[in-house]
Amino acid sequence: MSILPKIYVLTFLMVFGSTASAAPLTWYFDNVTFQDGGSVTGSFDFDADTLTYSNISVTTTAGGSPFAGTSYQDLFTLGSNTDTRFDFLNQPTSTDNTGAFRLTMNWGLALTNAGGVRAISNLNTNNNIEAFCDVDTCGGPDPRRLVATGSITTDTPAPVPLPATGLLLLAGLGALGLRRART
Repeated sequence: MSILPKIYVLTFLMVFGSTASAAPLTWYFDNVTFQDGGSVTGSFDFDADTLTYSNISVTTTAGGSPFAGTSYQDLFTLGSNTDTRFDFLNQPTSTDNTGAFRLTMNWGLALTNAGGVRAISNLNTNNNIEAFCDVDTCGGPDPRRLVATGSITTDTPAPVPLPATGLLLLAGLGALGLRRART
C-alpha cells in the first residue's frame, strides 16, 4: 500500500484536528458617571460564544442623590442579559429582591470576542440606571439614578498563535523528504 494516502490523512488530521476556543474577555468601565456625579468602576468577563457574564466586580460611588454606592458581583437572573445589555445585582437573585440594588446598562453594538470599545447607548434614560429594588422583582417605580456618560472597553486580544500541530506537520514532511532522498 502506498504511503502517500496515509500522509494526506495525517496531514489533514494534524491541520484540522485541533480546535481553538476563545477565552472570555474582560471588559472595563471607562468614564462612566451618573447624573448625580457618582461613578461606576470595575470590570466583568463576557464570553460571546456562550453569551455568559462572569467575574463581575463592579463598584458604584456616591453622588448627590440618596445612593451611597455599592458593589456588584452577581448577575440579576430575572433581568435581560444579552450581548448588548446586562443587569447586575448587589446580592444573589432570590424570589424576593426587595432592598437590593440593581445596575442596568445597554450599548448599541454587541460585545464580541474581538474586544474594542462600546459606548453606552441611550444615556440619561431609564435604559441605563442604578436602582433600589422596592419590590421583589426590581420592576417597580423604584428610586433610581441615570447614567450620564461613559463606555466599556477591553484590551484587544492577542493574535491566536499557530498551533503546535503546524510545527509537527513541517517536521513530518521534512522527515519524509529525507527518507525519500535516501531511497
